[in-house]
Amino acid sequence: NLKKQVKVSSAAKKKTLLKKIKSLSTRLRIESPLCRAGPIQATPTATASGTSIPGAGPTAVPTAIPPTIALTTISNNLYQSEHALFIIPEPGQVTWTGEASWDSVYSSVNIDSYVNTLKTVFPSDYFFVVVTASNLLPNRVPNVLTYRQFASGIGQDSLTGMGVPNICRYHSDGPVLDSIYAVLDHEIGHNWGVFIGSELGEGHWRSNSNSSGQMAESYSDDGFSTIKRITGDPSAGFLWSSADNFLRQETETFSERDLYLQGLSANFPALHVLSSPVYNSDQSMSYSAVNTYDQAWVEARNGVRSPTYRNSDKRFRLGFIYVARDLAEVLSSYQPLERSIRQFVDAERVDANNFRFQVPFLVATQFRASIDARLSDLDGNPAPTLNISGASYASTTTGTATFAFTTSDSGLVPPVVSCLPASTGCVVSGNNVTVSGLSAGAHFYTIKAEDVSGKKVFAHFVVDAS
Repeated sequence: NLKKQVKVSSAAKKKTLLKKIKSLSTRLRIESPLCRAGPIQATPTATASGTSIPGAGPTAVPTAIPPTIALTTISNNLYQSEHALFIIPEPGQVTWTGEASWDSVYSSVNIDSYVNTLKTVFPSDYFFVVVTASNLLPNRVPNVLTYRQFASGIGQDSLTGMGVPNICRYHSDGPVLDSIYAVLDHEIGHNWGVFIGSELGEGHWRSNSNSSGQMAESYSDDGFSTIKRITGDPSAGFLWSSADNFLRQETETFSERDLYLQGLSANFPALHVLSSPVYNSDQSMSYSAVNTYDQAWVEARNGVRSPTYRNSDKRFRLGFIYVARDLAEVLSSYQPLERSIRQFVDAERVDANNFRFQVPFLVATQFRASIDARLSDLDGNPAPTLNISGASYASTTTGTATFAFTTSDSGLVPPVVSCLPASTGCVVSGNNVTVSGLSAGAHFYTIKAEDVSGKKVFAHFVVDAS
């Protein structure tokens, strides 16, 4: 009955859990207006005071529902919202009924066809394409097909694809809801990991380790009502703690190890893997042996990550495709799908009221990276632009650094540029952003340009302080 259970459970159990999530989301969602083609008016949500943790916490500010959601006809079988392409396959191309419908919709031939259509209509270098469909058999959970090598040093040497996207086959059992992309943060994480050594995990960090975050396996002895996580090190000893597996899903982000693989951290914290772990009643851990895998081990096994955190990509181009049976399915799906995408790519806080279990990508990456998924502007208001002028990396010995940026907007009022999250140590003045008071180490920053209608764009930079 939780998103994390879906991530780490067997295929059979995942089906049951996804149905529970779907049922819960249906009961909790705020119903949208009747679907129809063209602009749709929706009532914005109220705002509330946030917590001191950027983007996280049970009282996090809800995301305002966009006031207008448009759908445009491209051809008799192609439709578009601002962030998604809707494809109705040609007659005979797909088998929609029976136990093989999932295999038909998600066959390699059809996936190639969908992606080629996306890249023809909206040419771009997509790093990841999410292909979504509903009510297929068998009811399989989302999974990722990897072709593209993003970096060396993270166990991707067997991948040779350049300029081709990885694919997420994202199936929904039931109607499309505002929280449809509740596990997409986790699936995106598979673009980079976990592949640096079976000793640490295969696809996920081992549950018998001091792992945490989006890409960690979880151990449970009560059917995943709660999970047990290990903390500590060989010198201080290891403890376990129990966490409510329901509540933690609302705010879980990528760990520092996850971010290292993604090129969003300078450091790989040591991972300690316990053999034959025993969870004692006093919350201490017993074990027969412990093996430690630190950054030196990772680099000796895989090489130094290249590109490094200093010049790695931090603005990721992502494509969304929805494969529909007919126009009626497009009309019933496009509004909640578009809302889910907008919240995932643009929101700065968790909204547990309207988007249950869905952690925005900015929050998940601890405001170190963002997603660009907009296909085109359909509301007559082009999104603003924002770019760092020159290098997006600097080093400093004074604890201060300044970056110049350019921004533009077609409206009469220029977009407002600000730091995310807001901080007294990050100040925008004119076309410059200055960070100060930096302690020794690597620091990651995001700035945002937002126009009067709420459309946003993001840019990122890194500072090494010594």
